[in-house]
Amino acid sequence: MIWVYVGGCDVHHDLRPCLRAFAGAGTAVRLLVVGDGPDRAAWEEAAGPSLGRTVTFVGAVPHDRVPIYIGAADLCLGPYPVERWPGGSIGFATLKLPEYMACARPVASVPSGSILDLVEDGRTGLLFDDTAERWSALLADPPGRPHLAEMGRRAAGAVADRTWSATAEGLLAAARAAVRRSPVAGR
Repeated sequence: MIWVYVGGCDVHHDLRPCLRAFAGAGTAVRLLVVGDGPDRAAWEEAAGPSLGRTVTFVGAVPHDRVPIYIGAADLCLGPYPVERWPGGSIGFATLKLPEYMACARPVASVPSGSILDLVEDGRTGLLFDDTAERWSALLADPPGRPHLAEMGRRAAGAVADRTWSATAEGLLAAARAAVRRSPVAGR
């Protein structure tokens, strides 16, 4: 079984709890970390003895090669450190998760903010606190490939209407509404 994380090794993501779980587990699950950034060395340290055995840091790859890695995944990871966000809630619309889901891959992420509107726990992905204990429990008893594949099919359906055109139209409508509400708009 292959799990994949694609993204920055940075303050906006925290793969360390997952990597600590891999370091303490004897598992057949392999994790590919695709990306780079200032926290990569700390993440490699957290992987400990699993580094190179069950955890592989691929590094940065050209954007057109990212779908190859996502396509190889049984489960894609979106580890967000909710404690770093105001009020402990992810206050932005992540692109990583819908991209995974559009590739018909289920996601494992945190139950917070906009993620709760995107991922249905147990149907299109898995939502749980980003702790080594929770990752360890998942590594000890991961869903089977057929179940993950079915979750992936449902994930793709859940984001089928999320297109760049629809996003642009929504942003344009929001901008127009903001201009109409502006005190200088009536001048």
